[in-house]
Amino acid sequence: MLWQSSTQKVLEIGCGRGAFLTSLARANPSAFCLGVDREAYLVAFTAVRALQENLLNLRTWKSDAIHLSEHLPHNSIDSIYLNFSDPWPHHRHERRRLTHPTYLQQYERLLRSSGTLELKTDNEALFDWSIKQLLATHWTVQEVIRDVPAERPTTEEPSGENHVFAISGLHVQSDFERRFRQEGVSIHYLSATPPHATALASRL
Repeated sequence: MLWQSSTQKVLEIGCGRGAFLTSLARANPSAFCLGVDREAYLVAFTAVRALQENLLNLRTWKSDAIHLSEHLPHNSIDSIYLNFSDPWPHHRHERRRLTHPTYLQQYERLLRSSGTLELKTDNEALFDWSIKQLLATHWTVQEVIRDVPAERPTTEEPSGENHVFAISGLHVQSDFERRFRQEGVSIHYLSATPPHATALASRL
């Protein structure tokens, strides 16, 4: 099976129309790229896009992120990408944000000890809130870039010794990012490793 034979497995939650994931799959043919979205028409759109480009390493799946760890093997994913997720700005809706601790628990189960979670957003309030949630739940924030430039980004916080090498989505653009950049909107990026990665490193 493609899942079993792939050297790396990556997951985009909220894949939309698939611009990010198809670019990632094209650049990393040995990786298994899975795109998940709640909207059936977006899942279908991404699947057709992959078929048209003959991207045999890309699959799509209609699902809510809250159920992912019930269906995917634990400790199996190398990278999880959250690109321009709905910020759900009202306090009463914060549990729906994809960086709420309930979702972070799902990601922690799915990620390998060397895995990374990457977030891109144009919403600075969501970005700051997400950093707080990650730190509060003992994730290690490896990299923070505010207002990501087109080339040679400068990190706000340098990568630590436990930085892992993964398929980075930093310079891979989604449809949203392309549109926002055309409008001059600032893009913010972070990467983080799960708590069990820190625990493993401390035992080595």
